[in-house]
Amino acid sequence: MRIGIDGHYIGRNDSGNERQVTSLIRAFASLDGGHRYSVYVANRGVLDAPPVAAEAVDYRYVGSSPLVRVPLSLPRELRARPVDLLQAAYNAPLFVPCRLVLLLPDISWAVMPHLFPRLMARQIALRARSDVRRAERVVVMSRAMRDEVIAHYRLPDEKVAVVPLGVDGRFRPLDRAGAAAVAERYGVRGPFVLCVGDLQPRKNLPRLLEAFAGLRREGAQHSLVVVGKKAWRYADVFEAVERLGLGDAVTFAGYVPEDDLVAFYNAADLLVYPSLYEGFGFPLLEAMACGTPVAHSDEPTLRETAGDAAVLFDPLDPASIRSAISDALGDAALRYRLREKGLERAREMSWESSARRLIELYRGIVEG
Repeated sequence: MRIGIDGHYIGRNDSGNERQVTSLIRAFASLDGGHRYSVYVANRGVLDAPPVAAEAVDYRYVGSSPLVRVPLSLPRELRARPVDLLQAAYNAPLFVPCRLVLLLPDISWAVMPHLFPRLMARQIALRARSDVRRAERVVVMSRAMRDEVIAHYRLPDEKVAVVPLGVDGRFRPLDRAGAAAVAERYGVRGPFVLCVGDLQPRKNLPRLLEAFAGLRREGAQHSLVVVGKKAWRYADVFEAVERLGLGDAVTFAGYVPEDDLVAFYNAADLLVYPSLYEGFGFPLLEAMACGTPVAHSDEPTLRETAGDAAVLFDPLDPASIRSAISDALGDAALRYRLREKGLERAREMSWESSARRLIELYRGIVEG
């Protein structure tokens, strides 16, 4: 098969989305199946420095503006160089001359539209509804999300497939001293708790900050490090830091390269993930693969991703968040159990397995 892949996230420093599509392309290329992959990118620089250099993979620049790329240049490229199937993400062209599969990371704009700028939520919702109806299959990453997608869009069960994604092998245990030296380059010294995610309301950072302020009042010596770029409606995060007097206790590292992110995971004593809603929860697996204990929101998809390898808390209750962090930091035996269970859980989730399941699904669509 020749498979087209929407790779517009690549080269945009788009953290999780970019790592996901790049890891999947790498896994596809490693399979010995004779398939070829055309990756459609929105950053011309990717052509000179492709993230995955493999004989089976070629890259096509289709324009940086979605107003041109989606309705015009991508369909034109698909007509000029036909593929059997297009794997799209969120925003697919209205007319494509091949089979269409939609990889849907989440439907947060539908479940929690109040956490988005109003126009953004409406635009995404309209595009997604059209994409979901036109796609041969919709692929989601968890059973909990599958149930939500089927209910929200009133889809037949057989149209929505679950393919859990994996964790890249570069996320692994490292020497702690070397990892701490990387964190020091960002001004982080001493023990810290890590949170990974863009600054936006769904990530629930103000409540995490309230919880952390309580820990500091109780005498905790850890600082908090937040890795992730500014997205939208993040002013209340910085207002909370000032209101709670946490200026010296919180570091906002912004977007960091993947190698530095691996070091941050390894240097942290705990990953805390207070998100209100996720479609999968990649930071959980990434931290576990690095041997870092995890505490996360008691939310269906995150429970499914982490299994029994994490401490849970109520994301709407700062006291619950504080208690979970305190329990993990104060109990070395608990952290050891979480580390061992986390490493085992991460080993179960591979990109190769994800790629094989997707190829099997795509073959059935193309040959059916």
